[in-house]
Amino acid sequence: MAVSVVNEVLTALRNKYEVFDNVVAMSVRRALFLLGVPLRNAAALPTRGLPAVDSPNPLISILALYIFCVVGGLGAIRVAAAPREGSMPKEAEAERGRCRRQEPSALRYLVLAHNAFCTCLSFYMAYGLLSSVYNLRYSVWGNAYNEEEKSMAHYIYVFYMSKMVEFLDTVRIVLFGSTHMSFLLNICR
Repeated sequence: MAVSVVNEVLTALRNKYEVFDNVVAMSVRRALFLLGVPLRNAAALPTRGLPAVDSPNPLISILALYIFCVVGGLGAIRVAAAPREGSMPKEAEAERGRCRRQEPSALRYLVLAHNAFCTCLSFYMAYGLLSSVYNLRYSVWGNAYNEEEKSMAHYIYVFYMSKMVEFLDTVRIVLFGSTHMSFLLNICR
């Protein structure tokens, strides 16, 4: 009985998501059409069927969550850093503005692992893209699309997905109060 209830709930959630996904996809396609961006049938693309490719919904949702976390986090930092009149001596207020919260030591190891993963992934993508460019004899301009060639599409897809992983680093930086680093990361990404 409990399994059937769970299946019914999952089916209902899946149906609601499909409706939501269709609304988002149609809205994005309509906006792109109005902006004059040509859309073509992507049925033959080598990335067809991979996660976050067939629908704009995952990317739009992650970007909205990212913007919410960054803007909300920066707003919370400003509110927390705002001096309260008469609450501290001037020296303590100046010191408070320079300090930021320390990351827990367990989080430091997680951040180290995240950074090591991102570094290895960047080397993998750079090597793969450069070797594909060399092997396929690509030039800087005028490379025709070849449906048989799939290696370059793979590395570009990995790059696309890596941006979503790197968003987590910016959210962490905002949560621990380094607005300067957050600004620099957003420019670099």
